[in-house]
Amino acid sequence: MYGRTGLEKVAQLPLYEGVARSKHACEEALRERIPTLSRYGIGVGFVCGHLVDGTATKTLFERFDPTLITKVAATAQGGKLPITSDVAHAVAELINHEFSSGETVFVGGQDVP
Repeated sequence: MYGRTGLEKVAQLPLYEGVARSKHACEEALRERIPTLSRYGIGVGFVCGHLVDGTATKTLFERFDPTLITKVAATAQGGKLPITSDVAHAVAELINHEFSSGETVFVGGQDVP
């Protein structure tokens, strides 16, 4: 979600800024290649997750600031962080339905502190 949600910029937690910037650069590079890939019948979809429970990122955030997870979880859909199987389900759903190349599916909501 780095850089935008729709057209709005999404700020990141300072300790995650470098990671977010790198992931966003990769996403933009893939998006630039969509027209070329489409000529070969290849579609590109994106799954964008909130902070996901059960990941190393969440563990590192907890070690950095134990109160941070509660604050971040409050911004997730339903006030609860998604779990890894939620992300897996979103990937499977994207693969198993006709998606528009460039489509983004959000897991856990689009609001990130």
